[in-house]
Amino acid sequence: MGEQSAAVRAFLDRVTPAKRRRDAETLFGLMDRVTGEQPQLRATAVGYGQYHYKYKSGREGDAPAAGFAPRKAATSVYLVDGIGRYEQQLAKLGSHTPASAARGGSGANAPVLCALHPTRQVDCGQDG
Repeated sequence: MGEQSAAVRAFLDRVTPAKRRRDAETLFGLMDRVTGEQPQLRATAVGYGQYHYKYKSGREGDAPAAGFAPRKAATSVYLVDGIGRYEQQLAKLGSHTPASAARGGSGANAPVLCALHPTRQVDCGQDG
């Protein structure tokens, strides 16, 4: 296990409460399969891939192309292309809070996984 993988594993093992940890494990497996990238721990988020951004102001940097952050109150999912193209899938989620490049909600239940990767490998009818 590489240094970054060990750091991600240690981070996931510390996520609380238990439901949020289960959500994080599910997202970890999903993002791993979908992105094909190695996970990297970035502060309190797990990121996959990388993209370079540059604002009109001249500020620039690098950020993960996708990722998630399991917090006690909610789990956020980050997508570099935003959420606009996922409107129909996100409408099926129920209670969630969309932001410019993130999806936040009280849990990463099956519908959010289907919204991100609708292969029916998870039961899209389940609720957490």
